Amino acid sequence: MDWRRSLIALILCTFLSGYHAQEFYDFTEHPANVYIAGSESEVKMSCNAAPMQNRVWTYRWRLNNGYLSNQAIGNAIFVGYDTNALTIRPQTSIHDVTIFGTNNNFTCVATNNHGPITSNIARVLRIGKPYFQGNGLVNIQSTVVAGQPAVIRCRYTAFPEIPISILWYYTNNGILLTTSADGRVAIGIDGSVYIANLLVGDAAPYRCAVRPDEPSNTNVAYYSGNTTLNVTPRSCTGTLCDFGPQFHRTSANVRGRVGLSATLECIGRGRPTPAISWCSYNPNTQLCSNIQASSKYTFNQASTRLTINNLIIQDAGIYRCTARSSRGSVYASNNLQVDPILTWVTRFTSMSASVEDTVTLPCDAYGSPPLTYTWYKQAILLPMTNSRFSMSSTNGNLTIRNLNNDTGIYQCVVQDRYNKIASGGFFEVKVFAARFTAQMPKQQIIQVGPSAQVKCPIDGGPKPTITYFFNGNQINLLGSNKYQSLRTGNLLIKNVIAADGGNYTCRGRNRINPSNQYVSGWATVYVYAATRILTGPTTRDFRIGSTVTIPCNVTADPRIINAVTVRWEKDGQSLQGPKYLIRNSYPDYSLTINNAQIQESGNYTCTMTAVIAQVPGQSIVDSKTGVINFNAIPAAPRLIYAKLVNSSHLFLNWSFTAGNENNSPLTKFVIQFKSNYISTIRTLLELSNTNQRSVIITPSPYMTYFLYVAAENGVGLSQRSNEWEINNPNTAVPSDAPTNLYSVADLSDLTKLTVVWTPLTGEQANAPGLRYILRYRESSTVNVYRPIEVNSANYTITGLTPRVRYDFNLRALNNVGPSETFIDHIGCTCQEIPEGSPFNITVQVTNTYTIISWVQVPLHLQRGPIKTNTVRITRLTPFARDTITMNAGTSITLYGLPINTNLTVAINGINSVGEGPYSLDKSFRTNGFDTAHAPTLANPLDADITNITVRFQWTISGQPFYYQPQYRLANQVWKSGNNLTRQSTSVIFTGLLANTAYQFKVNAIYFGGRNVSSNILAVQTKNATGRQVTPWYQQAWFIIIIVIAGLALVIVIVVILCKGRKRAGLKGEKNPPIPPPPEVIHEEYDTLKASRPPLPHPQTETIPQGDENLLDNESIDSLEQYADLPGLSKFNEDGSFIGEYGDKDFDKHSQYNRDSVVEPAGSHYGTVRDDASYHTNHNTIDMNNSTTFSTFV
Repeated sequence: MDWRRSLIALILCTFLSGYHAQEFYDFTEHPANVYIAGSESEVKMSCNAAPMQNRVWTYRWRLNNGYLSNQAIGNAIFVGYDTNALTIRPQTSIHDVTIFGTNNNFTCVATNNHGPITSNIARVLRIGKPYFQGNGLVNIQSTVVAGQPAVIRCRYTAFPEIPISILWYYTNNGILLTTSADGRVAIGIDGSVYIANLLVGDAAPYRCAVRPDEPSNTNVAYYSGNTTLNVTPRSCTGTLCDFGPQFHRTSANVRGRVGLSATLECIGRGRPTPAISWCSYNPNTQLCSNIQASSKYTFNQASTRLTINNLIIQDAGIYRCTARSSRGSVYASNNLQVDPILTWVTRFTSMSASVEDTVTLPCDAYGSPPLTYTWYKQAILLPMTNSRFSMSSTNGNLTIRNLNNDTGIYQCVVQDRYNKIASGGFFEVKVFAARFTAQMPKQQIIQVGPSAQVKCPIDGGPKPTITYFFNGNQINLLGSNKYQSLRTGNLLIKNVIAADGGNYTCRGRNRINPSNQYVSGWATVYVYAATRILTGPTTRDFRIGSTVTIPCNVTADPRIINAVTVRWEKDGQSLQGPKYLIRNSYPDYSLTINNAQIQESGNYTCTMTAVIAQVPGQSIVDSKTGVINFNAIPAAPRLIYAKLVNSSHLFLNWSFTAGNENNSPLTKFVIQFKSNYISTIRTLLELSNTNQRSVIITPSPYMTYFLYVAAENGVGLSQRSNEWEINNPNTAVPSDAPTNLYSVADLSDLTKLTVVWTPLTGEQANAPGLRYILRYRESSTVNVYRPIEVNSANYTITGLTPRVRYDFNLRALNNVGPSETFIDHIGCTCQEIPEGSPFNITVQVTNTYTIISWVQVPLHLQRGPIKTNTVRITRLTPFARDTITMNAGTSITLYGLPINTNLTVAINGINSVGEGPYSLDKSFRTNGFDTAHAPTLANPLDADITNITVRFQWTISGQPFYYQPQYRLANQVWKSGNNLTRQSTSVIFTGLLANTAYQFKVNAIYFGGRNVSSNILAVQTKNATGRQVTPWYQQAWFIIIIVIAGLALVIVIVVILCKGRKRAGLKGEKNPPIPPPPEVIHEEYDTLKASRPPLPHPQTETIPQGDENLLDNESIDSLEQYADLPGLSKFNEDGSFIGEYGDKDFDKHSQYNRDSVVEPAGSHYGTVRDDASYHTNHNTIDMNNSTTFSTFV
């Protein structure tokens, strides 16, 4: 019975399977708006649905939400309401029909056997008289002085959704106002008349007319009231009435769409009338490229309007318009935004799902944001109030939960600011009993690995409940990490191992199946080690002539390695011949192609087959395919003909043979040239139309061209064609102005100013005798310009007034005459801050550092030599900003920026006067590598340590933003010195205590104040060797008093002794002779030699002020201690010292410092050491804090 079940399942699968045909339900023609003006007798609309195989469309027309019929609505009757062409006719007059206007929406509904779809909305718009506002409604008068600018506004209310044109007329004679050739009178896009400078003859009454552009055959116009312009004569004469150029109106910001045109506008004012020119500005290079008239760029109204045709995304940017006159120049920036064409990313097509499932209908488009998405079912707007329906917040994907009666035709409509697109399809909700959608294989092979599936293709609507058994035991799916039931019915086994092999059974049913009836199947599953292709062919491009190896590396279960075979095919055909070498040795089965040519390109497939002997008729098959292209740059085109048609047209013709694209489609032709002035070959034109074979070029006068053509494809640019020489003997005045005009003051002589510019090339000369007219005057005066004719690219003007601004005007001149274009500059006999900023900023982020490079401030914007640059790094979230000032340069290498962070960098230039503006912020993102490094302090040498200073050196990988040195006494707070520059490698700590232990470190400070500290070194300062503060008892005056007192005491003793001996002599006793008294030497203290021996080195102690008893009772300077010192002088019996003051050993053994004590600033506390000198705990490097003194008594 198994074969019968399989046959039934196959038939059911064939006839009841889900509908997945890729069919699009859409309109090829949508009805369009219709405009009526007064002469029409009927209105027509039409629509057409896209043809579909085996499907026939029928049509009905709908007004708002009701279908039209042969019944009239108001004054309107409808013909063809059930066809794709609708005609609306009036019972009386077409203009009496009340169903027209923006509140009445017509749609075409097309229906086939699956259901209906709806078209875009169309309306019938009837033109009526516009309402004029303000001074456009009534007659008004305005009085303006001659020479001044003026504006006359139309002030109308535009027709809804109807394109119009604004015309101006002189009311007196009804003559149409036309704009002037020099731009003095221009009509703005807003419909107003702009006059750069009034003439007396401009006095007249004016009125504007609004003329609908639709329908195209209408001549209806509606007029405003009159504006009478009265012009009074000016009181000034000649150039005293002149004023510099300004702008009446600029476009500022304009949006356009790819493929359409965009018009920018700059209307100037001034006297004399300023000339308008346009250029494309690059903010990175700060250069502006002049725009010339061509098929791409069109100028109107004396260049007050620039139209950019056939927009592409690359046309977006800044377009500068410059208004120039003899009174100076000004410029304005107009930003053009180019929006993409509304296109599909993923469009909805016909699909199906089972009842009670959840499904997502795709609808995603790309266009000009914001995009709006709308869904229709059966040509009716789908309400999103139903909780079962939800639409994605990022696109139009529609999710429907718990599918039920949801079968029908669905349409997704997407709209942006320019266009609307729609895509529809048939969605079927399937209801059927559980069944096998395919035969379940009885023997299945799975491989060891992360996961594998046991095939059990049971499906149903609603989704069936499936039970699985392994070796007769039911598999518990609830909470299992090993098994999972898939929507297809298959059993997913995770972390497959050999023990997963065995007998599997699956059975399933849903509520459509009869009670207690299941569909079931079984299979024996064998587990093999991974047997597959590891690396195979991929899509690659190679150059012709290459020897290419395409990989095919396999792995297989050890039981079947010998059964592995590999076959290579190209475009479905087996590879044969000496050009192909196949390596046939497990596991490498790569293919090598020698000297590959274009004909070797194709789809290369590596197929591995491993026959399973254990399962007869079973094998493991794996294949990988890659598209391999062999290509090259195109062959060179051939120049056929070139001719100078007239002074302004050069015709060029070339050929290109089909097939010479060399397996890569052409992308463009490039016209190249060199000249008799410049030998470098450059690009003249790029033509994206690859079918084009000729072009007309506007040649420069007085120049010889050497012309070439090259072709470009995806590989690169071809060789140049043959050369064609064309000489243009015609001459003309220079068409360009010099560029980069700037001035440099002589700071040693402010009466001089050197004016510098970039001269024209020979290609721009247009005639012999190229030179320049430089004119200047003081800016604060109305004096006429002083002209100077110059033959070089710079000129030094002397005799100027110091510290005054000057206006400069420069134009080119040749033997034909002066150029009509010029360049202006305002200089100063002084030095100023830079006007420009660095540009072309690039950032290179590596795993070890970040390099920021730039081009220095342009010379003509420096206003004096750039001395330094400031690099500013900013993090927006959370906000942080740091700057580094460096000597003028063009790059810096930074370390320690925060990882995986979006940052910006901006740079400015600084001259001797001050800072210039920062450049535009350049955004970049760091990677995940931390490039912050810690300094490594080296132990100081003995020569680097004194009693009050320690010098350290360090090494580091890279450089921080700056260094912060720190020190401390043990277990105390770290104290910081002045910050050191990022180039520093050493520091001297000064003002330290002698013979004291300190700890030192240096912090590397990175972006945002991040601190990376060095190792900590402990250093003991040396003992004091210099002069110290001498205690009072060692002062000279005190010693002299002691000496005198001692002598007096000796004399008294001698006298007493003498008297005693006399008495003894009188008694007959003879006394021994009295030794002479010690010699008194009167010297200054610094040369006095002490007679007492040196004191032993005592322990450090601080003697409190006022505790004199310590000196009396415990001082080591007592007579008893002197007497008891072993080996030193003692008193004689008569009380005199043995030895004398001034013992030379005293100096040698003295511990006292003779140098004066330096009291450093910044102490917070003081200590008295054993040498009685005063020292402080001194902060490092330029720290200025209060000093606290301690007194020694």
